[in-house]
Amino acid sequence: MIKITLPSGVEHLLDGTIEAYTSSPNTRAALQAAYDAGHWEDFTSPEPEPEPAPPNWSDFRLTLMVDTGFRDWAATLPADWREDLKLAAIATNATALQGIYDHLATYSPPAPAAAAEWQAIAAANNIPVVFSDD
Repeated sequence: MIKITLPSGVEHLLDGTIEAYTSSPNTRAALQAAYDAGHWEDFTSPEPEPEPAPPNWSDFRLTLMVDTGFRDWAATLPADWREDLKLAAIATNATALQGIYDHLATYSPPAPAAAAEWQAIAAANNIPVVFSDD
């Protein structure tokens, strides 16, 4: 594939020859003139960005469940609020989980180090929830 740049700055990517390019004869003539003048370069399409890994809710929940800091913090919360937090994670509902966590963190702020650890757990499992600004 080549990229031809016209004097106007417009770039055209061609897979084959200029003659095979499906456009008007005037455009093909302009492309040929730019090509003949050396205003072209080899072009390789950039590799597409890899798709992000899907969230791993199971590992996220299991890791938080055994995290001492999380268990200690959760113990400071009313039982029904802990249940709400757990159900949002079970339902794999990041929006609900975020909203519930934000409310609970206002009620009972976690230690910054613990929140940073939970953030690392969320990041490692591709869970789009913010526990810490770190």
